[in-house]
Amino acid sequence: MKQGKNTKLNRVRLTVFVLLVVIIGGTLLWFLTSCKLENFQVKGSVHYTDEEIKEKVIASPLDKYAVLLYLRYHFVKQDAIPFVEYLDPVLDDRNSITVYVYEKRITGCISFMGDYMYFDKDGVIVECSKDVPVNVPLVTGLDFQQIIMYEELQIQDQKLYDVLLGLVKLIEMYDLSVEQIHFQKDDEVVLYCGEKIVYLGKRDMYDVPLSELPSILTTLPDGKMSLDMRNYESEGDRIIAKPIE
Repeated sequence: MKQGKNTKLNRVRLTVFVLLVVIIGGTLLWFLTSCKLENFQVKGSVHYTDEEIKEKVIASPLDKYAVLLYLRYHFVKQDAIPFVEYLDPVLDDRNSITVYVYEKRITGCISFMGDYMYFDKDGVIVECSKDVPVNVPLVTGLDFQQIIMYEELQIQDQKLYDVLLGLVKLIEMYDLSVEQIHFQKDDEVVLYCGEKIVYLGKRDMYDVPLSELPSILTTLPDGKMSLDMRNYESEGDRIIAKPIE
């Protein structure tokens, strides 16, 4: 009698086990065939292309499933990506992910011991990279006392530090494409804007010439030219533009 009960109990257990295997296996099979990542969108990325962000985000075979990718980014600590504050993947549906990229606010960089040190509008170093500056000006001609990550740039002359921060803020404000900000030995400022070299002279503030520079650059012909704005004080002042051989 007892053996019969055990046999019946074993059959029930086996039936439950088989049902669980079928349910779990069926669910897994459905997931593997129906939840593959098919649509991947990127929004907010300037420094990286959409394809570069995709390569950084999809780091393993499991990431090719939208739900698993979403869960990993929200519940597992991720490796830092240069120039990116954080990523926010949003699950649009079981096959679609949109990744919102929140980049660090970078306004300029300096070259230091073979690396590029990127700083924000307050002069705080926020990133170190081998990447050549893109879309931010490289600052040259200044001597820095020390370079420490997440701290302000240290320049012996505080006045020049204030001038530098003022320049990068104005360049960002007026959406100027400046590849390099160069401080000459006499502290005069020169901007390199593509094929145009702009001499701004030595001032405490550069808001007047920089406010006019975008419209001036659009009126110039193609080719290498130098612009002398050292004596520019107001709209209508004379500007000397010369071609560079």
